[in-house]
Amino acid sequence: MGENFENKHRKILFLMREEVTIITDSVVNFTKASGAEDSYIPIDEVCRILNASRSSIYAWSRAGLMPSQRIIGNRTARWLRSEVVSYANQAPRGPYGEGSKPQA
Repeated sequence: MGENFENKHRKILFLMREEVTIITDSVVNFTKASGAEDSYIPIDEVCRILNASRSSIYAWSRAGLMPSQRIIGNRTARWLRSEVVSYANQAPRGPYGEGSKPQA
């Protein structure tokens, strides 16, 4: 009986791996076909793109002034590169000139 259960368990795991592979391949192919080359980027990259400090990025996100982070793991948050770049290109400019960012 234990051997039969083990064989069924192996078959189920194999089928699950097959489905995950198919789904992953489909997502990759869809991303390539749609031309949506997007990736998750860490806070340091967001700071570099927006030329702002970490505290400013978090404050702007909390205030809803810029795209918010996505939680992708237990203690891991990232931003979508396309959203950050889009925001950087159309971010409101403050009274101090072209380079100023929104004040939180």
